[in-house]
Amino acid sequence: MKIMLWIILALFCYSSMAECQEEQVKKKLTLDEVLYLKSFKKQTEDEIWDQINRYGADIADEERTYDRLMAKGFSFEFIEKLHAFLRQVSKAAQWKPLAKELLEGGEKERLSKTMPGAESSWAVILGINDYRYNTAGLVDLQYAVNDAHAFAKYLLSLGISQEHIYLLTNEEATKEKLSNVLQELQKMITAKSTLYIYFSGHGAMHEGVGYFIMHETMCTEAEIAKTAYPMKQLKEELSKLQARRLLVFLDACHSGGARAVGGMETFNPKAAGLVREQKAGSSDPAARMEQQDIMMLASSQANQISLERGGNGIFTSYLLEGLKGKADRNRDKRVTIEEAYRYLVANVESQLPSVDFSPGWDEKFGMPCMETIQQSESVIAVPTPASTVKWIFQSVQMQNAAKQPQTEFKLGEAIYVKPRWMTQKLADGSQDEINVSGTGIKEIHKVFAKSKVGTWEYPLAVEFLKPAAGEYEIEVEIKVGGTSQQKKLKFTVIAPVVEPTYAGFTYLRTATYSCGDVTNTVKEYRHDQTGLEFVLIPGGKFMIGSPSKELSRESDELLHKVILAPYLICKTEVSQEVWEDVMLGNPSQFRGPKLPVEKVSWDDCMEFCQKTGLTLPTEAQWEAACRAGTQTPFNCGPIINVDIANYDGSYPYADAPKGKYRQETVPVASLPNANAYGLFDTHGNVWEWCLDWYGDYSTSQMIDPKGPVNGSNRVCRGGSWYNYAKDCRSAERSPNAQSRRDNHIGFRPVKCLSEIQVIDK
Repeated sequence: MKIMLWIILALFCYSSMAECQEEQVKKKLTLDEVLYLKSFKKQTEDEIWDQINRYGADIADEERTYDRLMAKGFSFEFIEKLHAFLRQVSKAAQWKPLAKELLEGGEKERLSKTMPGAESSWAVILGINDYRYNTAGLVDLQYAVNDAHAFAKYLLSLGISQEHIYLLTNEEATKEKLSNVLQELQKMITAKSTLYIYFSGHGAMHEGVGYFIMHETMCTEAEIAKTAYPMKQLKEELSKLQARRLLVFLDACHSGGARAVGGMETFNPKAAGLVREQKAGSSDPAARMEQQDIMMLASSQANQISLERGGNGIFTSYLLEGLKGKADRNRDKRVTIEEAYRYLVANVESQLPSVDFSPGWDEKFGMPCMETIQQSESVIAVPTPASTVKWIFQSVQMQNAAKQPQTEFKLGEAIYVKPRWMTQKLADGSQDEINVSGTGIKEIHKVFAKSKVGTWEYPLAVEFLKPAAGEYEIEVEIKVGGTSQQKKLKFTVIAPVVEPTYAGFTYLRTATYSCGDVTNTVKEYRHDQTGLEFVLIPGGKFMIGSPSKELSRESDELLHKVILAPYLICKTEVSQEVWEDVMLGNPSQFRGPKLPVEKVSWDDCMEFCQKTGLTLPTEAQWEAACRAGTQTPFNCGPIINVDIANYDGSYPYADAPKGKYRQETVPVASLPNANAYGLFDTHGNVWEWCLDWYGDYSTSQMIDPKGPVNGSNRVCRGGSWYNYAKDCRSAERSPNAQSRRDNHIGFRPVKCLSEIQVIDK
């Protein structure tokens, strides 16, 4: 009883400690913490992955790690994703993947065409809401992190990879972390790169020096110089980078103070990685590098305070609105920094945005956009006096091709928008005009020669810049006699259910099979070259080998777990007609077009595979496909009989009755023995060559094991017409010289999805 109480107390203390750690979140997640979150906190893999994304992981990239994760039931997808994450971290210690919602948001706003130079663009984005030391005058902010996230999504929409975006928010936005990131970028950025720097948070001036107030800054006269990030240090750090172009956006109170420390436009032009001017006669390679362009756009001048509104800082709100198209004055689908600055000046009335350029700044440089302002600032509309026009924008609705109201459409389906308005009073010379705009759609501009009194409606076809599933919002503007009214509405486009198609294969069907008390639903494909049908085996965790008490078990059938990536495997053994089409010959003893090819060596089979773009299955792949989720000696149950398998029925397994001994092969798929994946003849008919050398199973090679690196024999699986029933068990292994050719040995090929292109439909 006392022991039990001590155990309960220990578990309680461990749980409390883990909860405290979870709340504080001051360090990267360890493997033990990941296992605890799943086993005791019952968190989903998505929830755990979100925390790894946010806080990082202090986990060793080794087989023991994946063994423990697999033992706790983590999926193959999670393990594979963690493996990729740990490899990335080892290369870029300061980088972390962006949160799922940011990636989805960026993808939703993705431009139809990636911005030129996106592949060589990088970004460092900082947003600080929470400050560790709330000294006098320093209060936490509400929207700085939102602004940083919005800027990250904007860069993703341009086509910049998340692997090139460093996002530092709240407790990660420290002076040390920012310096480490900029130092790490020195190894990655090239002379062709563009670097975006964005900061949203507090800034301050002290003794003529501008500072970024970082998460851990002590904002007092005695400590600010030690704990804040001097803006002139940013200048020094950036001067060490090899980037050709630097764009710095500062959304912070007193951020204009960056100019007071020498100004971004006065960076040392001779410093490596900054504005470079070649000295006459200089032989220094760095001095001969092309000049670097620098731009700084700040939210306020020194001694002014940045404001916030409706979920975003007013500066960032209008900045992104302008960059996405509202600032595109000449409607060339590009927004220059000058256009963005003018848009900010026109809209941010409470502040005076400032912009500075290096002498060599390319004024034509701009970011691509999809939407543009409805009317150029250079054109001034002179509306008809309202007193002479009386009308109302009554309604607008989305319609299908049959002109029926609809808000959800299938991708490729005809979509219409139909506005309705009523005009009661007009002035001479009035015209009606319809404008339709929205992210991702082609703008519509329809002008009617003359306005008329009455009720009118006009359907317009909606066309996309790049057809894609998702949620869309459009704005419909009606102009009558120069006066304007607008309405917005949303609609959804759904992608049709299209099964993935792999290069060299054609999708056939989705089928459900039941066998041995197991039911699976699988996707089936046809191999275009050979006509053979394949089944997609889902990746995941499988048990290979046999339990110690299984009848007729051999010593080399160690029961162990493996993790396999998805792969395609042939539903049947290769027939003689297929072999002849590819190899132009037939070595088989028992002849017939539908009979399995036999008397083929391992080398013969590999030659066939090379000609068809296929390969032989590993032992793990073969047994996982054979078992189809079962753990019994056969995939149909504890015994087998000659009605469903071709083996020597004179020697049955366990208490099964004796049966016919056919003494020859039977046509492939001619017996009713499809397993729960739809594979035929996995027990009997002919042995099937595997890729592996024969040897003891490895307990450390768990992910897609491929057997020993060398050996003297290859492995055959499945048994044959010539063998006893016990030799046809799922776990039975038969070593054979790879040159051996017998009338009871054939094969079935596979295709690994890691070696195949997925066709995007």
